[in-house]
Amino acid sequence: MERKAVPIIMLTLLIISMLTLAFNIQTVRAEPKTWYVDDDGPADFHTIQEAISSPEVKDGDTVFVKTGTYFEKVIVNKSVLLIGEDNDTTIIDGRGPLGPGVNVTSDKVTISGFTIQYCGDWYADSGLLLYHCNDTLVAGNIIKNNVYSGIGLAASSDNNITNNIITDNPYFGVLLAESGNNNISDNVVSKNAHGVYFAGSGNNFLRDNHMQDNYYNFGVLGISLVDFIQDIDDSNTVEGKPICYFVNRHDERIPPDSGYVAIVNSTNMVVRDLELTKNDNGLLLANTNSSIVENVTVTGNYGGIELWKSDGNSISNSIASNNQAGIRMETSHSTAVSRNLISNNNQFGISIVSGSTSNIISENTISNNLGYGIFIIESEGNTLYHNNLVNDYAYVSTGYTNTWDDGYPSGGNYWSDYEERYPDAIELDGSGIWDTPYVINENNQDNYPLMERWSPRPPIPTTTDELKTEIEELGSEGEIDNQGIVRSLIAKLDTAQKLVDKEKIDEAVMVLEDFITQVQELSEIHITVEAADILIQSAEYIMSHL
Repeated sequence: MERKAVPIIMLTLLIISMLTLAFNIQTVRAEPKTWYVDDDGPADFHTIQEAISSPEVKDGDTVFVKTGTYFEKVIVNKSVLLIGEDNDTTIIDGRGPLGPGVNVTSDKVTISGFTIQYCGDWYADSGLLLYHCNDTLVAGNIIKNNVYSGIGLAASSDNNITNNIITDNPYFGVLLAESGNNNISDNVVSKNAHGVYFAGSGNNFLRDNHMQDNYYNFGVLGISLVDFIQDIDDSNTVEGKPICYFVNRHDERIPPDSGYVAIVNSTNMVVRDLELTKNDNGLLLANTNSSIVENVTVTGNYGGIELWKSDGNSISNSIASNNQAGIRMETSHSTAVSRNLISNNNQFGISIVSGSTSNIISENTISNNLGYGIFIIESEGNTLYHNNLVNDYAYVSTGYTNTWDDGYPSGGNYWSDYEERYPDAIELDGSGIWDTPYVINENNQDNYPLMERWSPRPPIPTTTDELKTEIEELGSEGEIDNQGIVRSLIAKLDTAQKLVDKEKIDEAVMVLEDFITQVQELSEIHITVEAADILIQSAEYIMSHL
């Protein structure tokens, strides 16, 4: 019995070892393979989709497409490298089946070396669409003449879009929708309706992209702060001028050569002496407070000056014309909008929306805007006075109350249609104010509408030289009726200037104080009250800055 047991044990051990060896054998993965597509010659496949759909083509393989025109649309649902032989002559032409030209739905795909053209049949179709995919490379393609967009990214992240030419697409060149953390670099985007546009897409990295001859070159739209956080430097250009996209900046001035300006999550910034045109946002302030916009011209943009959740800013002496909307404030508070020219915009002159409060809109000329001159939605507690509304109207959504005048006798606004609406109104006590309120709706009315256009005073002179010039002009305009008095006042300013030059500040202050006293004594005798006020305010300003 013992001699029979030994062979059985040995046999059992042998079987166990063989089974163990069998279970430890691992399948060896084949090296990635290159497959060839040629539409009119010998190759593995004759259409691109045939290759992508073939069970023989695996993730990691290369599909190399030889020169030719392929009238098809391609769904890339594998992690392959789809490479065209030459981007001028390897063409995917969508004049055939419905849908995007190349629709990428898998991660880790490469698309390179193609012309993609005439693709799409409806508003969401693109020449090249990345849909819910990541880690894809789109490089070295020409994407043109598609029905909607050139390149579209939808809910796609960590992709690289580089070294492409994207042109002549009727809506968007590059559109990112809910797509963040993408690298977009070295692309030329031209002759599209919108060049590069981000919608709800934050934390993208842009370098050396050049946008030109688009109807609107660049723009960002968001509903939360993260949507506006981007890494964009001045190597990106619009119409040859650098993009200025500042995030988390403070106490700086925007470079004067900027072609597009966005300031995000910043404070105490200065935007001055710029001309901004042909962008989706002419000037964008997002979550940016206590900043100054002055002498800025925004024309031919979709939104001229746009504020999103930005408080305590000042917009003055600027021009917003021929945009879709001139100045737009969304959920923004305590901003002063004054002495601006806002005209010929296609939708609204000034738009105040979504709970914006405590803004002061004054001394603006608002004219010939196609929708409304002033458009207020779900916002109240704003004050609007001394504005000239010429061939323009105001709208306020029901149930929201704003103030439309500065009381009596300061007055409200000038409305060019006032006499047509209120033909029986008369002047109130010789004040230049109509006796009948101008009604916008049951919660909003201008109680003291102006009979004539508001004429703002000129800026106060801020140096002794400017004040001397002002005195000479006032004398020539009859505001000072005696040339001897003019010469006397100018002589005092000459004395003050010489003392300042010698750094004798205390003595200069004494001369300016004597100047103020003399002006006060002459007021209403040889100097009009208005002229005296200007001279006194100017001298006080100079003294406060010595």
